[in-house]
Amino acid sequence: MKNLETGIITGEITIGNAFVYRPTSVEPSSVEFMGAEAETEAFRSALEAVKNELSVLAASEDIFAAHYEMADDPMLEEQAIMFIEEGMDAYSAIKSTSEALCAMFDEIDDEYLKARKDDVKDVCRRIADKISGKCDADGFAGLEAGSIIVAEELAPSDTTKMDFSRICGFITEKGSTTSHVCIIARSKGLQAMVGIAGCTSEIMTGDCLIMDGMSGSVIVNPDKGTLDRYRALAEEAAGKEYDPSREVYTADGERIWILGNAGNVEDVRTAVECGAEGIGLFRSEFLYMESEDFPDEESQYKTYAEAAEICGERPLTIRTLDIGGDKALPYLDLEKEENPFLGYRAIRISMDMVSQFKTQIRAILRAGAHGNVRMMFPMIATIEELVKARKLVSECMEELEAEGKTFDKEMLVGMMIETPASVLLADEFAEMADFFSIGTNDLTQYIMAADRGNSKVASLYDPASEAVTKAIRMVILAAGRAGIEVSMCGEYASEPSATSLLLDLGLRKFSVSAPAIRRLKSL
Repeated sequence: MKNLETGIITGEITIGNAFVYRPTSVEPSSVEFMGAEAETEAFRSALEAVKNELSVLAASEDIFAAHYEMADDPMLEEQAIMFIEEGMDAYSAIKSTSEALCAMFDEIDDEYLKARKDDVKDVCRRIADKISGKCDADGFAGLEAGSIIVAEELAPSDTTKMDFSRICGFITEKGSTTSHVCIIARSKGLQAMVGIAGCTSEIMTGDCLIMDGMSGSVIVNPDKGTLDRYRALAEEAAGKEYDPSREVYTADGERIWILGNAGNVEDVRTAVECGAEGIGLFRSEFLYMESEDFPDEESQYKTYAEAAEICGERPLTIRTLDIGGDKALPYLDLEKEENPFLGYRAIRISMDMVSQFKTQIRAILRAGAHGNVRMMFPMIATIEELVKARKLVSECMEELEAEGKTFDKEMLVGMMIETPASVLLADEFAEMADFFSIGTNDLTQYIMAADRGNSKVASLYDPASEAVTKAIRMVILAAGRAGIEVSMCGEYASEPSATSLLLDLGLRKFSVSAPAIRRLKSL
């Protein structure tokens, strides 16, 4: 018996037999360049074939609708043809295109958006396979009922070959909670655990596996006593009916709100289905990332309105554009910065692009007519920034009123607390903002002066540190004195080890990813 660990908690227990998936990939032994015209024709023929396949798959899975849009994106075609015109064959050109587009996503820090890089790779791989004429054998032949798929990573194209009636879970070495394997698992009601280092070398097909989502570990070939204990726990959990709509309280009867974080409309729907009592953070960046240019007011309005209608009376908190520094837009030419986290980003960019900022504000205000929508500004550090941003909201309200358009005239407008300055000025900000949302991801790295992406200072990046804890307490107390709401939407909010401490500090609104909602409600 051995244990494999991951930092991702799912709160579930799944027992099954391993099926280790190792995809085959055969590079063409030699490719002769046939000339730019012939290579371009070969590429376009493969591209059309892939688009036809994806259009069929899109009818049953939303992820493939997104893949179709990627395949249909002129940027992909233009990039590949540029490589062909430089002398590359069609196969090499699409491989180089994949690398170029993925490099752009590597600059993004946001986990949801970064995970979309895998979608780009999968689409390009489909096109490359068409060009090379490669036809994979069925890698899932022999899959038995009750199997747990173990793989280095799983692409959307891999899942099209699976018989889900025979699968009870997924374990991968790579990926995050926003990767496709987690998305597809949630949609199928299956458990997924990602980030299990060495799982494909430590696990063999046929091994008995226990996916312990309570501790974030996988137990390989458990002894009889361990297996019996986990079977009893699984049976007990299965016997308890879970009501996603149930409210939760502290032992002394104080209401606790469990909200969801979302990156798109589908995330909103998933969070609500999992029991979210609203959306505490709707990242609007995905709209901009998936567009060829800044999305117009109507397209934003329709997306926000759809999300609001899914939430119904539940609050939907839309964060305005948080881009720049570590998050790039292909159509926004930003200078490379030495310290992007301390640079030109979020509200700082929005305030310099007033026209685009007002377009988003107007769309959010109009979406407010469809539900309980709230607006939130990121990266606020000075009183002047919040004053100017709120003034633009007032201007947009006046414009919409003059145009006779329906909008929420009483919309709540809040701000993220993610800079040390906003903590120190929390009392002053609380007099101007309708609510606070604590973003512990950035706040921790700023307070501790520790880059959250740098493994050499990982020990310093600790949201449970005394300094960060004191900052959280200051913000909650300031909000209480002003009588405004405060929630937490950073990853720290979903940490089981932090729940008791955060409750003791006075936090009553937790905004977390969909998989963490049930576990938090149970706690």
